[in-house]
Amino acid sequence: MRITTRSIALCIVVGSTFLSAAAYGQAPEPPNIATLPSAEFAPNSTSKNASNDSKTREASPIPTAYDFLPQASQGRGVQSASAQIGTTPYVPPAWGTPASPYVSPYGPPSGYGASQLDSKAAKLPPGSMTHDQAGRLIQGNMDGNWYDFCGPNVRPCYSHIYLSADDWFMHRNDATWKNLSQNANTGAILGRSRDPDFNLENVARVTVGKAFCDWTLEGSAIYKDDIDAHTDSSVPGLMNAIFFGLQPVGSDYRNANTMRYTINDQFHSYEANLYNTVDFFNWMVGVRYVEFNELLDVLSSANTGTSNADISTHNRMIGGQIGFRLKYEWELNAFEMNVKTGMYYNDANTGTTVRDANNTTIIRQLNTNGQNEAYLSELSFIYTYNPTMHFALRAGYQFMYINEIALAPDQIVPANNGIATGFEQNAKGDMFMHGPTLGAEVKW
Repeated sequence: MRITTRSIALCIVVGSTFLSAAAYGQAPEPPNIATLPSAEFAPNSTSKNASNDSKTREASPIPTAYDFLPQASQGRGVQSASAQIGTTPYVPPAWGTPASPYVSPYGPPSGYGASQLDSKAAKLPPGSMTHDQAGRLIQGNMDGNWYDFCGPNVRPCYSHIYLSADDWFMHRNDATWKNLSQNANTGAILGRSRDPDFNLENVARVTVGKAFCDWTLEGSAIYKDDIDAHTDSSVPGLMNAIFFGLQPVGSDYRNANTMRYTINDQFHSYEANLYNTVDFFNWMVGVRYVEFNELLDVLSSANTGTSNADISTHNRMIGGQIGFRLKYEWELNAFEMNVKTGMYYNDANTGTTVRDANNTTIIRQLNTNGQNEAYLSELSFIYTYNPTMHFALRAGYQFMYINEIALAPDQIVPANNGIATGFEQNAKGDMFMHGPTLGAEVKW
């Protein structure tokens, strides 16, 4: 048989025709992440590889091994993912353009995670990424269609664990204004519970969370044992303690030389919260356990000796809280605002102990117990910088307000009111804490 150039060309044409017919109805596989183009693309551009057929072709399944992507469920989180990967160009949504997939969800996802072909939607260059209003991270295939990068109805892109640690440079408000001592001759007030000045305290806060498809389970703990302040007053031989009644002549609290006033607080908080992570506005519901303990100590030094008088309070609060988180991301940056408020059952205890005669005699020792409703509200603003997919730096400012709790100075009752300090409990106090925060976050 004689083989000619014309015969060879005819075989090639026939073979190509059969191969094309066999392949009809199948879209090309998505590009490998290692071969994604690095050029920038303009929004709503048309891929030269897009199909012009009027018939809808079956979409190809998208591989699911993209576990290197960070959370990218809302706002410009996809742009952050693209910047961190460094190889995949991000196509910004065309805001306000009806053809943009951001205006409405691109379409119902198929059973294997690829969005259905919509001939009216804008095409996306192969390998580039954007997102739709539903929060889906979508990638352009070589046929010019949009594909759900993470799978059907999945956001964020993958389930991940994160751990953050923050140092809260906290300042609390001054104590209640209660008189502690006076001049023995003139009656002028020499010391008040408000005199001790609280400085900035380093308060540790640790948060750990697990992100799932549309929600995140998060736990947080705050622990601080020595929030303290103190001050001294000195009028030799003329200082009388009055916060538990004027003591008889010869007491270490009568005609004293100096008095030192100290307030020490302990604050422990443990909470577990459930956040939804679908939209820019993320609601939250959770439970919280809080301990706040306070000690007011007066150290009185006289010619007769040196003795301590203490008022202590203990608040153990447990209850539920609700709130929300607003989070906005752009490129490698993110800003969020957190709001929480809750009502708590408070088991409050107070104790008053007065020692005299150089701390060798106890002249008063009383304890009270009571229950009431307490409230805690929290507001924080946090800026986050994400230089890598697994590490971020955090800075912000945090406010916290607690009310309807027992505070040590609030237990002071003037003796001339008929009820001496220590016999009744006052759980109507409030405390305000605020200050900047610095920290870091890791996620994997």
